[in-house]
Amino acid sequence: MKIGKRNIREFKARILDASSYLAIPGFIQTYDNPLKAMLQELFSWGSYPCNINIKTPIGKQKVKLFSVSDFSTLNLVFCRRDYYVPNNVSTVVDIGSNIGLSVLYWLTRNNNSFCYCYEPSPISFEGLIENCSSFSNRYSAHKVAVSDFNGKARLGLEDS
Repeated sequence: MKIGKRNIREFKARILDASSYLAIPGFIQTYDNPLKAMLQELFSWGSYPCNINIKTPIGKQKVKLFSVSDFSTLNLVFCRRDYYVPNNVSTVVDIGSNIGLSVLYWLTRNNNSFCYCYEPSPISFEGLIENCSSFSNRYSAHKVAVSDFNGKARLGLEDS
């Protein structure tokens, strides 16, 4: 059985998870319509890909999302603040930058931060470049994997 696009077990887990409620102030600070965003997150609503605008300390930013998983990640980063740093952050190394949502978070804390980004997935790397295009002089993106060994390995990728 499903509620929205989530199965009932996942829906129940979201409702009972205290971090969902702790993220409410972040939804209010991030979205022009926080109630709509919270409902989209709870029920996995939405059509993708899509462009949305979010509020940040340096002003509104456009973000391109490619899946409902990207919307959830955006909310974990910007609303729940899983990647929290103080607004005076200066340099960040992001290993596994995906489509750049964490990079956007760090670059929008102030106008001076710089991010070194590493993302091996060609598809995610394209999203990273697109989402961070307005910050081209404030990040350095590398289409490589980071590992504890030199050599080749098989990269496992998920559809999201």
